Amino acid sequence: MFDYPSLLALSTIIREGNFERAAEALKITTSAVSQRIKNLEDRVGATLIIRGQPCRATEVGQKLCAHLDRVHMMESEVSSKLSPDMDSATPPIQLRVAVNSDSVATWFLQAAADFSNKTCGTIEIITDHEQHNSERLVSGDVLAAVTAGRRQIAGYRSTRLGNLRFQVTASPAFAHKWFPKGVNPEQFAQAPYIQFAQAPYIQFDRTDRLQRLWARQLRISLKGSNFLVPSTEGGVNGALHGVGWAINPEILVQPRIADGSLVDLFPGRYLYEPLFWQTARIGEFVLDELTSSVVAVAKQYLVPNA
Repeated sequence: MFDYPSLLALSTIIREGNFERAAEALKITTSAVSQRIKNLEDRVGATLIIRGQPCRATEVGQKLCAHLDRVHMMESEVSSKLSPDMDSATPPIQLRVAVNSDSVATWFLQAAADFSNKTCGTIEIITDHEQHNSERLVSGDVLAAVTAGRRQIAGYRSTRLGNLRFQVTASPAFAHKWFPKGVNPEQFAQAPYIQFAQAPYIQFDRTDRLQRLWARQLRISLKGSNFLVPSTEGGVNGALHGVGWAINPEILVQPRIADGSLVDLFPGRYLYEPLFWQTARIGEFVLDELTSSVVAVAKQYLVPNA
């Protein structure tokens, strides 16, 4: 059986970033925190923390932190059922969830705020590609995630949220320079269309697949240089500054298209990313509250059918 004060010390170090702030949060000495971590590492036979600024958990440390999150969630749910007074004395639960950058930039934070208002709970958001978030669920790193695949993970509940819709945009100056006659997708062999394949474009990182999916729809091969901008908002700003063409969430770029600072290169044509919400089958009361908020907000922002 685990020593839960030591698990709490581990989790607090990772949350606060170092031993000193963890000691302040736990109201114990720094040496006591260090001793708890040493005892826990001796018990499990593995290093749990990578010292640095900030400190980071090893893979084993992440699993232990996730285990403690699950214990806290179940305790919170049990206490709420036993007594409202006990529930008020229980520290607010914090859920660790994986959410893609596009969802964080457009709709998910409203769902997080709604959840917090209802439960006083908080959320630690881990940002990753939606297609990679399933791996975090399988590893136990997170309790819930926005994913892109239909894959049903054992031990998790899956809810279809809808489709995040994207538009291909560029600044007016960039569009005039590279596509002076516009881009006509029906004219596959003509120069403006070939030039689109050669134009610079903005990519979230090297694993970002939206640009390749778009090129596949157009039956072309992208040959232009790519700018790596690891931020959804940064991708929009890159397009505004003329760095390259970009695939942006419609929610973000519509106001820019309306005021003329961005140009929709393919009016009426979109790329759709189907999103799913998957949650662990434990602590269902707390996760049900979060799911309720996520589903409600997703209905406001996501497109039901592509």
